[in-house]
Amino acid sequence: MSRFWQTARGFWSRTGDRRAWLLSGALVTILFVQLFVQYRMNAWNRDIFNALEQKDSPGVLYQAFLYLAADRR
Repeated sequence: MSRFWQTARGFWSRTGDRRAWLLSGALVTILFVQLFVQYRMNAWNRDIFNALEQKDSPGVLYQAFLYLAADRR
């Protein structure tokens, strides 16, 4: 582990390349976007199955349209 940190320190130090910071920031941004998308998919899944369980046709239709609208983006 210490060998890894010795090597990695060269990338993120002042003498390292700026691309290391740019790529690290991009990776963290992608991680948070993916986390948000997964959360929204789980919330949508919960809502549509709750509507199906309650036999709420307008609710199911609304969730289906929400999914189709998000799918077209």
